[in-house]
Amino acid sequence: MKREKKEKGRKVIFFALICISFILGYMLGNFQIFSHSTEFTDKFDESLKYLLEAKSLIEDERYIEAMNMLNESKIAIYDFEEHIRPYNMEVRYLKCLASCIEDLIDAMNNPSIEKIKRLNESLGDFLKIADEIQEYPEVAEKLEADRIIAELKSLRYDIMDYYMEEAAKHEQHISLEGFIKEYKWRDHLGKEWRLIVKVSERRYEKYKNATHEMGEEINFVTDDDYLIRDIAEFFNHTYIDEEDKANCVLSFVQKSIPSIPEETEYFKYPIETLVEGGDCEDKSILFVTIMKILGYDTAFITFPYHEIAGISLSEIKEVENPLYFTPSYLFSMELEFEEELNSEDIPRLTQEFENNSFTLDKNTSIRREDEHKWKIISGKDIYMVMKRGDKLEVYYDPFSEKRKYYACETFEEDFLVGELPDEYKGMKYSVICVPRM
Repeated sequence: MKREKKEKGRKVIFFALICISFILGYMLGNFQIFSHSTEFTDKFDESLKYLLEAKSLIEDERYIEAMNMLNESKIAIYDFEEHIRPYNMEVRYLKCLASCIEDLIDAMNNPSIEKIKRLNESLGDFLKIADEIQEYPEVAEKLEADRIIAELKSLRYDIMDYYMEEAAKHEQHISLEGFIKEYKWRDHLGKEWRLIVKVSERRYEKYKNATHEMGEEINFVTDDDYLIRDIAEFFNHTYIDEEDKANCVLSFVQKSIPSIPEETEYFKYPIETLVEGGDCEDKSILFVTIMKILGYDTAFITFPYHEIAGISLSEIKEVENPLYFTPSYLFSMELEFEEELNSEDIPRLTQEFENNSFTLDKNTSIRREDEHKWKIISGKDIYMVMKRGDKLEVYYDPFSEKRKYYACETFEEDFLVGELPDEYKGMKYSVICVPRM
């Protein structure tokens, strides 16, 4: 029996040693470029330098020189690839980057829908390996990856938003012009963060030239913008706790985005605020847009001469006696109906609620309160509908349990979710809800 146990123990140890050897071999294969001789390190640096120079030449539309530089980089990559495992992470990164630059030269020199599609595929492949690289900060720094990734992400989002459609119409050439923004800040827990974003000139001009006469702030919440969604994804990986995540976004908006006293009478879109900075309304719009993408119920809370954001959280732990606000008036709608609102009108009411970013529960019922007032009971939410002239106005029922929106001061620094500058406490306010969709 003892002999069998010893034999079994030897097998377990042998198996464990094989596993450890395999893991160490994989790790060395992935990172051996930095432990190789100076000769191979120099070749690596040389190939990266050629690729970056090729990209710079493309920006100046010097395509022949860019292709020559690209060929030099390929030679340098080939020189050390023979001595390094072909699945080495850094080698794959450089080869994918070289492929992107080659397709970019082709698409910019003589654009067509087919070439732009091929470039889009190359960018997709590159960004996959880039995600792996970013998990290893030292490797990412060696590769100067953060800035390159930001630039190529911006290009890919422009392709998806604009260039694919415009190339089909032969209307637009690809441009690499834009604004590189590097944001650094310390959050509520003292942790330091760094985020590099490129806003292309094409994307910035789209919003700069768009109409700014759209009334309520909710019309400026561009949660479908690819670049803003990518920024939201960055924050999705900061904290698991919903309050910590919200405070991390809030500290970013407070500290990284310049606070500019109100100079204009119109609101800015989030992309404009990322580039220019903004006043309290603009920064609240940016915060609400990011939080909406992350799945939070949000709101705009307006005081005389000031505006903040609000978010609905299950609880607040960081602040004792946190400040929150409850909405009353929600929206108005035009809905033709007979003298009585009844269950037959629920499908149309549901559509009207959805048009205004609210959702009615499947088990919704309607109860008449008086000649011009009805109560809609939808799950835990209770709404009051009042007829005023030709319109129906929708309110939260003042006697129901309203959703709480905790204060988010976006203009002044070092305020947590649930905190508010003293001068606005006790002031009259209005709430515009922006529920998640």
